[in-house]
Amino acid sequence: MIDNNKLKNFLAYFNLSAFFLVIFTYSLFVGVFLREILFSKSGFYFNSATIFFSNYNALLLPYVFASIVCFIIFFIYYNWLYRRINGNILKKNIVDNILFSIFLLSFCFLLVKYLFYGPVFSETFIIVTLFYGFLVVIAGIFLFFDIKTKYLLNIVISILLILITYEILNISFGKKFIMNEYLQIDEITSVEGSYVSNEKFLSLVYGDKILELYNKYKRNNRITLKKQDLARLDIEIIMERLRLNEKFDRYLINERDEEVKMLKNIVDFYSQNRLEYIHRNMNRGQIDHTSYVLSPINEYTNGKPLKEIYFQYGIGSAIVIKKIMELFGGISIGNYYKSYILYLPYFIVFILVFYKIFGYNFYFKTSILILILSFFVNSYVVLILAPGINPILHFMDVIVLFLLFRYYTSKNSIYLFLSFFSSILGIYLNLNYGLMGYLALIISLFFFFKENEYIKNNTAYVLKVMILFSLGFLFYSYLSKLTKSESFIYMIFGFFNFGYYTSVFTAILIYIVLGYISLAIFKNLKNEFKYLFIFYFIYSIELITYYMWSGLYDHINIPLTSALISFILAGYIYENYYFSFNSKEKYFNLFKMVFTLFLALFSLYFAKNFYVGKLGKINFQKIFKYHKTYQWTIDKSDFYSTISQDYFKDSLDIIKKYSKGEKGIYIISKFDVLLTFLTDKYSKMHNFTLGPTLFTSREVEKNIAILNKDNPSYIFVDNDLLSPNFYDPYSVIFDSSFNKIERYARMRKYMEMKKIFDACQLKYKLVEQGKLISVFKLKL
Repeated sequence: MIDNNKLKNFLAYFNLSAFFLVIFTYSLFVGVFLREILFSKSGFYFNSATIFFSNYNALLLPYVFASIVCFIIFFIYYNWLYRRINGNILKKNIVDNILFSIFLLSFCFLLVKYLFYGPVFSETFIIVTLFYGFLVVIAGIFLFFDIKTKYLLNIVISILLILITYEILNISFGKKFIMNEYLQIDEITSVEGSYVSNEKFLSLVYGDKILELYNKYKRNNRITLKKQDLARLDIEIIMERLRLNEKFDRYLINERDEEVKMLKNIVDFYSQNRLEYIHRNMNRGQIDHTSYVLSPINEYTNGKPLKEIYFQYGIGSAIVIKKIMELFGGISIGNYYKSYILYLPYFIVFILVFYKIFGYNFYFKTSILILILSFFVNSYVVLILAPGINPILHFMDVIVLFLLFRYYTSKNSIYLFLSFFSSILGIYLNLNYGLMGYLALIISLFFFFKENEYIKNNTAYVLKVMILFSLGFLFYSYLSKLTKSESFIYMIFGFFNFGYYTSVFTAILIYIVLGYISLAIFKNLKNEFKYLFIFYFIYSIELITYYMWSGLYDHINIPLTSALISFILAGYIYENYYFSFNSKEKYFNLFKMVFTLFLALFSLYFAKNFYVGKLGKINFQKIFKYHKTYQWTIDKSDFYSTISQDYFKDSLDIIKKYSKGEKGIYIISKFDVLLTFLTDKYSKMHNFTLGPTLFTSREVEKNIAILNKDNPSYIFVDNDLLSPNFYDPYSVIFDSSFNKIERYARMRKYMEMKKIFDACQLKYKLVEQGKLISVFKLKL
């Protein structure tokens, strides 16, 4: 506990915040420079069109570098503070002068940055600030009228947990629906109550005609749009606004003009194909995403050498998902979604752990709200798309937290060793998440050993622990070399990055600064919650790289959970072990009220988006409501889709016919993952799937080298590569800048794939052609 005067010291520590912000910013600049040097000397030729968007401003490597630099600086500063408290190395007034000078210099730097590069905070920050003020007012009203909000909060938490449980059970055991993600496969859309071929419908649509009709009826005031919509006549903007325009719909009820009806039909067609087309245009739908789990499982099951299998999400997690699928009838696309049941045990363990740590109080309820928020912050489409957010990948983090808590409170070594083995299991489940948790565990224990005399003086004990924990790095090194992992270098260089949300990145910087300042404030505390905070704070900084490698909002849920948990751990320490002034309870109750309301409202907001947002459940279900849907009965499928399985039957027969007795085949096609999976084969090309993984010219050359070296008797080739026609009929109505960039990237990927076929085409002759692929035989 501290006395009232120490409150001034608490406020003074925030002078350091600008200093750490400047260090982090400078480190980012150095990291960018470092990335460019390493990239230029690595010899990689980067084909910008073959990877998604290719944002050269990606900050993954700079972020990692800056995080490491900030931790080193903090550790030096922290160690110096610890020694000063015990040894009084420097005089206090000199230190204060130095810190104040750093604060002034940092303020000047930020001011210059503001003047030359714009405000540090965008308008988003202003909106958030106003919203926070609104929450304070609401909280004050609750306090003034002494309303018992805990009952309302319990009801909200219970309802949201029931919704989560229902959704997980429904995804796991309900009907499985798969979007069409192949632009080359036509589908059937319902227009005016009748089913029409998309390609035939689009052949009658002309972009110029849409603009002409739009201008005609706009002039006649028959169609009203918002003022900002008139600034740019992008067809897709017109489609989107007309789709939401009530006056347009009301006008059409009594209108007999055939031109208006035609425009209405185009708007309806746009609306009913919008969500699915985005994924077809990107070639990154459900099949592509799940292939990074199903493909390694399929290859492992069919005997492909482990060294040649790429486990993006970890060997252990793939084995667990494989076992779950086998438990429910076997490996199939439909049964893959049974693995979503893993959400429920993780949620149960999470809730039990924080109940044991906090007891039944505000902090326990807040931790549940954080868990709920992290689930709903992603949309329904992201939930069914992304294997990377499945909790099996980081299942051990809360278990390690609990074991650390037991060790710090009981000093029983058995919990220390259990935390070590749990971390090792985490590395087995997923290399990257596991290593992050392992490093956070070691750093937390390091501070605990350093600040506890009875352990620090027991050199033999500390040495044994360090030797034991060094085995974790050896295990990580062994697993990383056991399987194939070529894309990591592209991730660390940030070439999968789509760009950043300024508001999110600003929040990350502020969070890191406040976290380090809190650690400095807690310097003289020797409490188990301090070391738990260190574990989760370091873990969250590491997990933020999961957001940084893509920059997409969809990847924020996992680091968001850890960051908010470390935030409430810090709040618990401030309330129970740091502040002791008389009015503490009053101010902390207000803070709790505001923070709880903040989390509850955001949880409800994202829960609403989960169902009715652009990527919400309702819009996903509309795909199958307004399209002809087919049930797949082919072995290892077991799902419903807007793709007819008839397109694939002859291709599957062709592969089985020309690869009898062979598990590995040579296939050059965008359908490679699905075709190999459904035929119990695996691709012997350098990349298990060619479309998304031809990152640079090196990948193209390696695949060509394999064909030249092996000279396979048969190769299976995508029909689009025989007479390439990369025209996209959907471009007449889907012409936003986003779709244009994705369309260009997709077509360039096909061109990269065609280079592989062109390099060996003269050595082969066509022997049979199906709807999607053809088979070529090596000439004698």
